[in-house]
Amino acid sequence: MASIYVSILCTLLIEAIIQVACLKERLESIEDRRCLEECIDHYSEITTFTKRLHHICKIGLTVVFVTGVINICTTLSLMLEVKFIELVFMVPYLSEMIMIIYIHCFYGSILATESEDIPYSSFSSKWINADYSYKKTLALFMVFTKREISIKLAGGMFTMTLPLFVQIIRTAYAYFNVLQSVE
Repeated sequence: MASIYVSILCTLLIEAIIQVACLKERLESIEDRRCLEECIDHYSEITTFTKRLHHICKIGLTVVFVTGVINICTTLSLMLEVKFIELVFMVPYLSEMIMIIYIHCFYGSILATESEDIPYSSFSSKWINADYSYKKTLALFMVFTKREISIKLAGGMFTMTLPLFVQIIRTAYAYFNVLQSVE
């Protein structure tokens, strides 16, 4: 059940990344106001989609990340005391827990990075010879799209990106050291 949840969330994150990339490509080639309005609508649909995705996964992913840290710490502690044959089962489990956290942070980073480039794609369009209202609309769109599209966890405290993954691994290692010193 958990693997289905993780797979669906990754698929939805990939879909958001693809939609942002398609929007950026369309923005670079727009020539008239109608295309610009379609791109604005597309951006609105992308932000609505990511807000819904955030609403779906905010609690579930936070639980996955917190339990992942606990599982990583516990598994590392147990690995110090087991025989070699038991390590054969524990290493893949540990790797899977790390990969679940990593893959979400990786796709979250790509989504944030891709969405940061939307204003630059808008600026790359053929706006120089356009009329004043087109330029004004494009400028407002560029200001509106400066904020990155990202997935927040733990009530907005953390953004799902690679720095979060590094922070999670450091936290797990710190807890592991505490557990090891207690024993």
